[in-house]
Amino acid sequence: MREAETMVGMADAAIKELESVLGNRRVNLPEEHAVRFAQDVFLYLRDQEQKVKEALREPASRDAAEG
Repeated sequence: MREAETMVGMADAAIKELESVLGNRRVNLPEEHAVRFAQDVFLYLRDQEQKVKEALREPASRDAAEG
């Protein structure tokens, strides 16, 4: 669980960093496309990690309710 939280934090930081790169007006169009693609990848990974965290919480919640 801690690893997932760390990874989500890292993805969030990368997304913010890529956003600041896009704010730089000296980025040419091919670089902008590459940065946006990388940002989309990090957004996807963050969403997937959130799903894993939720899935890990559900069995723990059920175990607590049953026990």
